[in-house]
Amino acid sequence: MASSTVANHDLREPHGSPWPHYSLIALQFCLLAGPPFRYRRAVAIIGTIALMTQCWLHPNFSSDFDVAQPFSLTWSIYLTTLEKLVLIPSTATTEMSFWRSDMPAREATAYASFGVRKIRWALVLMFNMRGVRWNYEVKNVPKMPDALIQSRARFLLHRTIAAVYYLLMADLAGQTALQVFYTNEVTLLRGDVDSKLLTIRDERSVVWSFVRALTFAVQPYYIIQVQYSVSSIIAVITGMSRPADWPGSFGRLSETTTLRVFWGKYWHQTLRRLFHAWTSAFRDACGMKPGTWQSRYTQLWLSFVISGIGHAASMLILPSPSNITIEERTVGLLCFFVWQAAAITFEDGVKHIWRHWLGGPTGENGYAVRLLGYTWVVGTLWYSIGWAGGVYLRMRLGEQPLFPVTLSGALLQEWVPQLRNYAVSRRT
Repeated sequence: MASSTVANHDLREPHGSPWPHYSLIALQFCLLAGPPFRYRRAVAIIGTIALMTQCWLHPNFSSDFDVAQPFSLTWSIYLTTLEKLVLIPSTATTEMSFWRSDMPAREATAYASFGVRKIRWALVLMFNMRGVRWNYEVKNVPKMPDALIQSRARFLLHRTIAAVYYLLMADLAGQTALQVFYTNEVTLLRGDVDSKLLTIRDERSVVWSFVRALTFAVQPYYIIQVQYSVSSIIAVITGMSRPADWPGSFGRLSETTTLRVFWGKYWHQTLRRLFHAWTSAFRDACGMKPGTWQSRYTQLWLSFVISGIGHAASMLILPSPSNITIEERTVGLLCFFVWQAAAITFEDGVKHIWRHWLGGPTGENGYAVRLLGYTWVVGTLWYSIGWAGGVYLRMRLGEQPLFPVTLSGALLQEWVPQLRNYAVSRRT
């Protein structure tokens, strides 16, 4: 959900260098692809902390979005790689702890350091964050139909069709965002609104407020789906992986009757192991017993806090208008993720009271219950997404078209202003 530049606005003066970022990735890759040695854990911890500190002392090193954007996503790679180097039994090595499900256990112990097989094994540990078809595969990875797993041609056809569909929808969402968020309602021109005034929320109309929230929310979904579909096609065509290595990236939207299910089963599970590993380590360090409500909710809140901090900190790497403060680039994202933890805690409490105190039925398949669940999830996300969306808009991410060619831009230039005027005039 981003543009290639931040146009028509004075950019914050870049400072620093991308080399600490490159060095951090290189360090962690070399520690995985190289031989195990006595002080590897210490080198991983000290080296990662030192380089991450250097990265964040001067995060905004470029005014070119395309250069800076990949580095804004690497915080999760740093943490997940460090976890696999450090959060393992003291008597084991990383090579002894992770292997593919269709290969012998501890396969990497037989690989030559920096050999082709060891390099491939190391790259998977860094980038296969869901652990698909490995012994660390996370829960709730969507199941892939056997027909797609067993037929390479059918898989490629299915993913090609999906990629085209998601590409069209991403273009539609991106072009809608240009008209909804960045086009001045009076002049119908983009780029003439102070970044500080941009917001997802619109108090003039409930309908228009929902349209704005939905427009923002669907953009990351379709962009992730495009990237995932294209990556799976390339990987399978080149023989780098099999169709079975690429199950769906999202779950079933129809099942999201609670916010816990939305984040735990529907939304991509890329960061699940990262959060579970680090929050479990924190739980154990605090002496909490696994499975207790104290440990479960400590891990829940800590997971969303880490996610909020990671997403917020990533904004500091990206170019932004010079008049936008650090707080305006970060606090909204932290609030959004902390709100999810609070909302899940609340809904768990309501369900507990309903079932155990009031003796209500435990079934969740009734139409009324599902409708109430959908309403709760949509309403909660609708309210909270304003915090996250405000950050992205003030940063003017998505102000430029996603793709050089658009099929929907001309239509939306005429249609969106009409919808806005109708919704606002109704004031529903």
